[in-house]
Parts: sequence; structure tokens; C-alpha cells
Amino acid sequence: MKKILIVLLCALLCCSLAGCGQPSSGQATPPEVPEASAEPTSTPTPAPTAQTLDKEVKLGQLTYSVPSSWREVQADNTSMTFYYPYEENTDGYIAVATQPMDGQMTESEENLLNAFVEGIQESENVSNFSSEKMTVAGINAIKSDFEMSLDQGVYSVVSYSFIEDSKCYLFSAYTSPEGLDEPSVTFSGIIDSISIIVPEDDFLKDKETRNQLFSMANSYNF
Repeated sequence: MKKILIVLLCALLCCSLAGCGQPSSGQATPPEVPEASAEPTSTPTPAPTAQTLDKEVKLGQLTYSVPSSWREVQADNTSMTFYYPYEENTDGYIAVATQPMDGQMTESEENLLNAFVEGIQESENVSNFSSEKMTVAGINAIKSDFEMSLDQGVYSVVSYSFIEDSKCYLFSAYTSPEGLDEPSVTFSGIIDSISIIVPEDDFLKDKETRNQLFSMANSYNF
């Protein structure tokens, strides 16, 4: 099982490298910036602000929202999507990935998540790793913070991993080595927007009831 989770991690790393290529040719050329004058300026650079999350996306049994103004790129032959807020892909982005776990759920979700986090931590291009347990949309999750060395530089990464409906989900924000941190500023809102799709007539639509039943199921060894 741990090998399967590490395979998902490797796919994310490889697609991250591929995703950091040239911007799509359909993007408009940004306006020229006038040369700075010789006189120093004291005007501070405004901090990036969170973008409006006006586009809802369905992924498996989840929905989440992203800014409609961001470029969306689906990675070839993978269940991974990249969102780029900038003209240059390398300036920072958000990656969303999922991996079906059908027929592989032989361990508790907690053990699977721990194995996945260990896979990240053991990667040779990851450093300054830390993690904490939390919940996302009422689902047990692990938040990881680390630095990742890619061809374009060392990126600061915030990643949330969790399992829902026999699928492993991974939401990650990559902050550019150039310090452009709009992805990370908007990322917390994207995480907060995640919700579970539950049929109206499903008695498990109540998160507390669902979590109690899942906790009871995980306490038994079948």
C-alpha cells in the first residue's frame, strides 16, 4: 500500500516538473513595464490578495472552487489538474490530484495517510518538512509544509492529503522562489471551499454522523 501512495507522489513530482514549462501560447503578452528611475522609491510593493473563487469544480465525490481567471491545465494521462494565476507557469501554481484506492483499502485511513506523508518526507528533493493532523470538510487529513527542489528553483509547498470514498486526494500550493505568493494566499480559501457531494436522501449527509460511523468502523479489525 505504501508503494502505491509513493507512486502517486512520484506522479505529482513528475507532473510538477512538466507543468512548469512554457506558458500557453494563447495567453496575452503582459504590458511592458517602464524602466525604473535612478531615484530609489519608498513605495512598498502591495501584498497579493486572495482571488475570488467563482468557479466550482467537481472531483470524484468532492467539489471545490477556484478563480475562473486562473489558467487550468489537465496533465496528460493523469488525474491531475494545475491552476496557474500567472503568465509564467514557473511563478507559482496549485496542483490537485486524486488516485483511486479501490481494492487497496486493507489498512486504516490513518495508516495510509501516514504512509503517504512518509513518502513525501523521504523524497530526495524535499527538505524542511513538517506536518500536522487536521480535518478538511469533516474528513481526517494531514497538512504538510516543506520545500521542494525543482529545476526552476526551490519552491515552498503547502499540501493537504486525505482519503474519501476510496480515493486519495492531494491539494498542493507551490510558491515561487521569486516570492510570488498569490497561489498560497488564495489556497486557504480553496481548501475551505471543499465539500462532499452527498445525495439528499442519504442519512450520512450529516458530517458528525458520518465521522462517528467511520470512527467505529476503523476501530474494528475485520
